[in-house]
Amino acid sequence: MDRYDWVLDTQDKFKRVTVSNGPAVFDHTWSGDDCGDGSTITFSLTVYRGGSSSSATKSIYVPGNDLKALPEERLLPLKMAAMLELSSSGERGKARIALDGLAVQPVVSSGQPVELRVDAAAGKREVAAVIVGGRGEPGLLRLDLSATLEVVSGSLRATEGNVLTQGPRAVTFRLAGQPGETVRFTFELR
Repeated sequence: MDRYDWVLDTQDKFKRVTVSNGPAVFDHTWSGDDCGDGSTITFSLTVYRGGSSSSATKSIYVPGNDLKALPEERLLPLKMAAMLELSSSGERGKARIALDGLAVQPVVSSGQPVELRVDAAAGKREVAAVIVGGRGEPGLLRLDLSATLEVVSGSLRATEGNVLTQGPRAVTFRLAGQPGETVRFTFELR
């Protein structure tokens, strides 16, 4: 390859940039107003070698509303105490916790209480816990949101699993301890 030309936005709808044999900074803040209801943006790459060249062009359609700024959400610090107790003398299972489908670290090991911390937006949230590993030994999983003042007291609702006790900001599930066993609850953050 003797040289190349990389052209961003070949139709110059936003700000045409050509890069030849090196990096360049492309600084433009697109907004939905730039596209109206939508726009097609075209990129091309041409490689020169000897006396010949080879080109590739790609166009993508971007709906205007995909470029419009979303309202900024206020994130709240969420603290959840988690305690898993499985009655096993051998390999113990663990609980993998997710908030609104996104994994929260660390994984909760049997007999080792942890405090999980994550930022979450106000509104209805869902927590799911899945048992991984272990040998199917029964036990308990307690999840407690009492340290998060923004949890609406009394909004906690178990939606899946065998509930042993439930309070305004905490729930304890009875577990069979089988890998894949899932418990869920919802709550409101203000």
